[in-house]
Amino acid sequence: MDSKILKDALKDTSQLPLLQKSQVTLMASMIEFFQKNKLTYFVTGGTVLGTKYYQGFIPYDDDVDIAMPRKDFKIFLDMVKKQKFQLENDDICYNVKHFSMDDKFKYTIARVENLNYDVIDIMDLKNQSAHPSIDIAPIDGSPNNRWVRKLFFNKLYVLRGLLTITYADTINPIRRQTMIHKFQTEIAQLVSHFLRLNPTKIKQKIEKTLSRYDMDKSNYSGTYMGTYREKEMIPSYVWGNGSKGIFNDITVNLPQYSDEYVMKLYGGFRYYADEELLKDRHYIIKEKI
Repeated sequence: MDSKILKDALKDTSQLPLLQKSQVTLMASMIEFFQKNKLTYFVTGGTVLGTKYYQGFIPYDDDVDIAMPRKDFKIFLDMVKKQKFQLENDDICYNVKHFSMDDKFKYTIARVENLNYDVIDIMDLKNQSAHPSIDIAPIDGSPNNRWVRKLFFNKLYVLRGLLTITYADTINPIRRQTMIHKFQTEIAQLVSHFLRLNPTKIKQKIEKTLSRYDMDKSNYSGTYMGTYREKEMIPSYVWGNGSKGIFNDITVNLPQYSDEYVMKLYGGFRYYADEELLKDRHYIIKEKI
């Protein structure tokens, strides 16, 4: 599918309720599993905004964000690898991805896919056949010393940049909005070709670096590999023990100080115009053959 057809498809919201329903069903079953196994989790990102201001999805959104303290994230992955992860809803056919189990998986988070539906993932045009999914990001700490923390973030910034370069050939053309961006992408592709970087080793290095600091002993903790990088490393007290919210009739665990979370990450909240909200679409559902 070329970029023009894809852009037109993004404007079609007729199947969005079905996609959102599939995400809610998957999230509800995952939360049941977390609670049953005493695993700590928080909804994050746009799911916090949706819970606080809409009691469900932000209009036109189709994404669910979850994060877990690194120690719980490791337990979860270990259960997956030992085939002890079982969704409470038997009707959901699912799959879990992590680079330690699939070296072709591009990210450092874990992803739980709902195989009952096929979608086009607008962030990965090279592999257009995908499924609705929920990402689980680990929450890590950081050095308490200000200057050491700055060096820590700089190191992660470089590692993250190297990882991006290794996947330069999969950058979504819809995101290439300027000539400068196109030029930067072409340079990244050339660098990746000549350096022959190994993405799995880079991800292992990132994971080792992030795992060094426990969020319980850190002044700042969060999901550095998210969209906003070090901005996502917020004061650790904001997470706390969590607070309850309602998302599409499901009780979810928000950061304890969710107002401060929204302020730290987004600088506040405002209601978006429809054309702005459309840009937050992640998937386009397609008929399963």
